[in-house]
Amino acid sequence: MVELEKSKRHDFEEKFNFILYKQFGVDKNFIFPMTRFKEDLGADSLDMAELTIEFEKEFEVVITDYQADQIATVEDAMQCLKNVLKKKPNSSYGSVI
Repeated sequence: MVELEKSKRHDFEEKFNFILYKQFGVDKNFIFPMTRFKEDLGADSLDMAELTIEFEKEFEVVITDYQADQIATVEDAMQCLKNVLKKKPNSSYGSVI
């Protein structure tokens, strides 16, 4: 059971990092929890909207405009996704993140 949870957590992190790579072209080794999307990665409002859409598609969730507006750092984005996934019925990630 513990190995399955580790696998799901790893899968979540890999998907999350791949989305950041696709969106911003930055390797996960250069992304840190306190990395700021606008200031450090040069994201504008369109980039942030596209990032939110990618998260929604990949993780099959809905992120409200209010939640999306609260995302300023990588940690904010990860925490937002974790919170949304925990509330999602039958989420394969909800119990392990």
